[in-house]
Amino acid sequence: MVVARDMSQALHISQSTTAEGVLLTTSAYSVLLRHAPAGTATAPSFVLRDASGTAVHDSDQSDARRANLLHWPSPLAAAAYALVDRPRFFAPSWGAAPAPAGAAHADTNGYDFTNDVAGDTYVFLLGGSLASWQAARRAFVALAGATPLLPDWAYGTWFTWWHQYTQVVRVRVRVRVRVRVRVRVRVRVSWFGLRLAGSG
Repeated sequence: MVVARDMSQALHISQSTTAEGVLLTTSAYSVLLRHAPAGTATAPSFVLRDASGTAVHDSDQSDARRANLLHWPSPLAAAAYALVDRPRFFAPSWGAAPAPAGAAHADTNGYDFTNDVAGDTYVFLLGGSLASWQAARRAFVALAGATPLLPDWAYGTWFTWWHQYTQVVRVRVRVRVRVRVRVRVRVRVSWFGLRLAGSG
């Protein structure tokens, strides 16, 4: 497997032509690049087989609705995971900020979609064991990068602890505040719900 263009391990590939298309073969896997039907503009299709000839991934059988979504399969649920590189775009130097006046590709805020090629697919081989699934997951993160964590403020206000606020607790808090502050502040709270019920 080649990850992050690390070619330290030699990968010997043989190429042959069959009636269905071009066959690329390695010691562990083979990839059949099918011929596109004449007169059609469909994306190229392929089938990936392991050394025993079992189909690991077939682009014609994959779910096209989820082709470019990150939905990594659970352990041992699939032999491979395919991610279609689409839409492909180049981000401008100013990122998500508004494009400066006169910038190229003003209709897309500077994002360049001119290299949007259909059918470019990354296939991650998950293997048949939990160790190989974990290795494939690590290889994917090494290639794609870790998911950045959003800052806490991006999630808004979170109340993660609930406490039963009883009359006894209220009196204790009131006494503690009175002792510490030594200033009397009276606050009357009218509950909106009680007013609607006619008791406020």
